[in-house]
Amino acid sequence: MGRRIQGFAFESEISESLKHYQSKYDFIFEHMVDTNLFDFGIICDRCGHRVHHNLIIPKAVADFWIASNGKITFLEAKSSRSSSFPISNIREHQLSYALKMAYYNIDYWFMICDRRKPRHHKAYALKGIVLDEIMSSIARKRKSIPWSLLEEHKDVIAINKLKGGIWELDAFISSMIKHK
Repeated sequence: MGRRIQGFAFESEISESLKHYQSKYDFIFEHMVDTNLFDFGIICDRCGHRVHHNLIIPKAVADFWIASNGKITFLEAKSSRSSSFPISNIREHQLSYALKMAYYNIDYWFMICDRRKPRHHKAYALKGIVLDEIMSSIARKRKSIPWSLLEEHKDVIAINKLKGGIWELDAFISSMIKHK
């Protein structure tokens, strides 16, 4: 499965999981449009040339926005089949948005999925500021984040996949709502 398809699969799973938990928790969410969806090329009516998709739709702030009790939270979904999570999977604009949001007391979370073992996927939710700290602490030594570091970090929420492709988001949603 290609990198893009793998990422979209995880985003779809998160979307379905959020829908599942809406009946239990009081929140709304939206899966934001990704500029990569327009890679097929858009043809200009006037000149007939392909128009770069970023001229039409700027980069999305995150994959999802979630609103509850008057507070908005952003969520970026990432996944990898590598033996550790490649730092290069985090785009510069994504981390930049996360740090800007933190400055204004707006939560921006990353949900990172370890997809190495089929049917035994595990995900980790962490705020952008925590991801930045982790990346800064290992930047000189490594180009990737060991899965064990995410598993053991005190500010990271481990998330298991349930039957039916739904992710167990109770701890994440509770933490998101609690930090209002």
